[in-house]
Amino acid sequence: MYLRKCLDSVTGQGTNEIQVIIVDDGSINEAGNVCDEYAESFPFIKVIHIGNGGVSNARNVGIKEASGEYLMFLDADDWLEENLCSKLVDYLKKDAPDVLVFHYSKVFHNKIFPSDIPLADYSFPSDELRELQLIILRYSKKYPGINLCTPWCKLYKTEMIRKGDIKFINGLKRAEDMLFNLEVLERAEDVHFYAVAGYFYRINDLSESQTFNPNITELSNQILGYIEEYLITHNKDKIFYEAFHAYCIDNIFEQLYMYYGHDKNKRKEFYKLLDKEPFRSAHKKVRLIRLRYSKLLIYTLAARVKLRKLFLLTIYYKNKTKLRGKYFRY
Repeated sequence: MYLRKCLDSVTGQGTNEIQVIIVDDGSINEAGNVCDEYAESFPFIKVIHIGNGGVSNARNVGIKEASGEYLMFLDADDWLEENLCSKLVDYLKKDAPDVLVFHYSKVFHNKIFPSDIPLADYSFPSDELRELQLIILRYSKKYPGINLCTPWCKLYKTEMIRKGDIKFINGLKRAEDMLFNLEVLERAEDVHFYAVAGYFYRINDLSESQTFNPNITELSNQILGYIEEYLITHNKDKIFYEAFHAYCIDNIFEQLYMYYGHDKNKRKEFYKLLDKEPFRSAHKKVRLIRLRYSKLLIYTLAARVKLRKLFLLTIYYKNKTKLRGKYFRY
């Protein structure tokens, strides 16, 4: 059971300067009882049982109930390296950034794959935080390949989160992490990278980001709407709109994989989608040189033969297996 491994890792952190809040989001198996069992054995663990309201709601409940100076999120499938929190506490005693990012390893079929991000201590002052926002939007030229979307493997200063009233968007089933971190970086004054690896992220075969989703178009429209609202609210400049257009193209491939590519009869729907906003504008304005290589190749070839819609689908069907897992968040 993954939950026990997760909780065992939490209780082996080598410090009593932590508070653990477990939000039981309407579990229907023995998970709730397991949580209560650990809370009875360890006084620093608190369990909150709520109805099933989704991961965003559960995280927001945790934020509200937390009493520590920093927040860290841990998913029930994942676990922490022994004494990780002790190392993080020692770091924070020397410095106190608004956000502290540490490193992680991916776990797939019980095999551990270390992060491909170089291990190095680095501090980002406030005038460099826009580059981190571009990383989140997958548009950083300076730091390509780095992923900062997730809320895990990070410590957030609690006071900053509460003063900014930063929350996860309830009801949004995807990209809520990305939108949360974009808002965090609007309010953070400094972000530190700490060269310690200690979070193990388990990749699930049945991840929602890799399976058929009949509601993907509606969900994508929601996400793109929230991103556009963020750009307008914070008066973002030209490069952020370039990032948005590239993100729209990225999203087209995701929709192909998760919905339109599962049924040839849905090609007409896909053609109509490409003629709607924001995709219509994205086609005209996207900077091809800033697309990731595999998408750039497909998109450029499609444009040259002037059969963009059909060619995108043709390429997709011929290379369907190659697309899997390549374009989407791990």
